[in-house]
Amino acid sequence: MGRKSSQSTGASSPNKVFGVRVDPELAKKLKILAVKKDTQVYKLLEEAITDYLKKNKEI
Repeated sequence: MGRKSSQSTGASSPNKVFGVRVDPELAKKLKILAVKKDTQVYKLLEEAITDYLKKNKEI
């Protein structure tokens, strides 16, 4: 029994699943911030990644 491939979800999920390892204290801070901002952690991460790529002229 393994995970189903992300391809099996079809068009219902336009986002790519991207797993990373994060320091536990950093993850905790992200979760707290997400609650304070009434959002989800993945949205904070998308925003941070987008800002980083813009800063480095990759977007």
